[in-house]
Amino acid sequence: TQSTWGCLAYSQFVFCSLSSRGLNNDLLHILQLIQVSHLLSLMERSNPERTQAVLRRPGFGSSGRRIQVQSNLYRLGFPCKQLFHYHVVITPEIKNSSVLRSLIQMAQEQRFFGSLYPAFDGRSSLYCAVRLPVDPLEFKLTTSINEREREVSIVIKHVRDVDLSLIEAYIAGSLDTLPRDSLGFLDIAMRHQSAQRYLPIARSFFYPGERSTHKDLGGGIQCWEGHFQSIRATQSGLMLNIDTTATTMIEAGSVLSYLVKQLKVPSPEQLSAIPPQKIAKVMRGVRFV
Repeated sequence: TQSTWGCLAYSQFVFCSLSSRGLNNDLLHILQLIQVSHLLSLMERSNPERTQAVLRRPGFGSSGRRIQVQSNLYRLGFPCKQLFHYHVVITPEIKNSSVLRSLIQMAQEQRFFGSLYPAFDGRSSLYCAVRLPVDPLEFKLTTSINEREREVSIVIKHVRDVDLSLIEAYIAGSLDTLPRDSLGFLDIAMRHQSAQRYLPIARSFFYPGERSTHKDLGGGIQCWEGHFQSIRATQSGLMLNIDTTATTMIEAGSVLSYLVKQLKVPSPEQLSAIPPQKIAKVMRGVRFV
């Protein structure tokens, strides 16, 4: 019933007892399992340090015919056994991830990391396959923010070592719990190069400079094609999963051209006849640079 599903929807705030009125026993049992599963999921997310054992496959079938399939998974090796995690503090504080990435790129080009090529997560974490030559590493850079030249101070300090051999142990079957931290850090390292070249959104990447991947949807809106990538620990080894993805973007252009297409008026001069409330609604949540 509607009240039962409403109870499930808000079970992250209160544990509700399910009423059996109007439900058969099988459906009631399914709903109870869904609620318990949802609560366990919330408990898992509230404690990110907790690892969960994964049930392993008991064996392989012997009947039937073996076939070959193609998949969007690419095998990865282990070029190193550990990563070194560093915390990055930039003063004054900058929250724009593209500006932060450009600063780390600038530091690399100016050889502050020596011959190393660290991976950056776009926020405050840096990962290296070997230790940085200096710890803490402190330097200053000058960058342009909002068309103004600003000097920023950067301090990079070692936090901990990330043991990648745990992933190998998990794949080999000698470790029962998935090492989420190690896998997550390795995923960030693998995403670094794509994040420097393309537009990162969640785990996907899109290509602003490649017009062939932009499809016009009308009204000043485009569909951008991109790719998704993620590292997976499988029974066949460490794999890089790559898939196609798409998202909607506002077409590049002036504010007037965007309003003309969104409000479907013949020319910018006709915008004066549009109520301001309607224009404000169209502009809500839109950023222009």
